[in-house]
Amino acid sequence: MNRPPFRKSKERPENLPVCSAVVLCAAVRHGGTTLDLVAVRAGFHVEVLPTPVDPFFVYYQLSCAEGKFAIDARFYKSGASRAIAKSKKQTVRLADNLDVQIGWTKMPYFLLRSTGEYDMVVFANGYDGGRSHVLVR
Repeated sequence: MNRPPFRKSKERPENLPVCSAVVLCAAVRHGGTTLDLVAVRAGFHVEVLPTPVDPFFVYYQLSCAEGKFAIDARFYKSGASRAIAKSKKQTVRLADNLDVQIGWTKMPYFLLRSTGEYDMVVFANGYDGGRSHVLVR
């Protein structure tokens, strides 16, 4: 599988968080000390193309870094360098390398124009922090 050429001209800085979870879901419910991810999905089944994709959430878990980071999520056709959809940026702060922060961001409505392999990528300061493979059939 080809990966998009993110920030190819620059080396990835050492102090960027690792994104150890990228999960697509219909809703995130916060219940005190727990989170419920509702209608988790690994892909999309389409009857007709193009097909609209309603807004959904991307849950992520960040760790192994220290500082303040601009986080956003982007949906790509595998191998493409241009995102089909992009979330708004959020700021996440990690106190130290042992800190773990969880969060979620909302993806906007967009159109899927073809079936195949896609990537849901979480970015930290504009660099690929972690991804999830998404299959559209």
